[in-house]
Amino acid sequence: MTISQQQLQQKILPAITASAKHYQKFQPIHARKASEEEVVTTVVDGKKETVNTANKGDYIVANLTSSKEHYVVSKDKFPTLYSFSKAVDTNEDDNDKSHWDEYLPKGQVQAVEVDEMVLSLLAVENTPFELEAAWGETQRVERGDYLVSPLPQLNEVYRIAKSSFLGTYQLAKKG
Repeated sequence: MTISQQQLQQKILPAITASAKHYQKFQPIHARKASEEEVVTTVVDGKKETVNTANKGDYIVANLTSSKEHYVVSKDKFPTLYSFSKAVDTNEDDNDKSHWDEYLPKGQVQAVEVDEMVLSLLAVENTPFELEAAWGETQRVERGDYLVSPLPQLNEVYRIAKSSFLGTYQLAKKG
């Protein structure tokens, strides 16, 4: 059984909002423009997480975590999430598709850790379970992962693996 985006917004978004745990992304990323219909497989901690197809002008992002996971960010969302820092010379295995640059994050989310309360809200007895990400792909969720919604919109819910979340997000500073 896969939990739909609609179910996530009805059952989990209120819990995310109520938790008031506001996180900011702190880890810089490497990014490059995607080629048309480029397929990107996201692998975290050696496990396939999602497969997404980029459109021309979208960005391929490489997190600077131990997993060095790659994912797609739409050309419309990218400038709201990242700002250019500097050109980089990477050894990314990208078949020399294009040049990578370093960007600083601007993204903020509210989040809850997948625990007994989250499982209860979703009427799921145990992990792993699957959810539908806003971009249509299925994500496998484990206990300890985080369900997040971007700020300020709070208009979607998706999963970030525990190791990726802890390596890229921190509680937002107040004031």
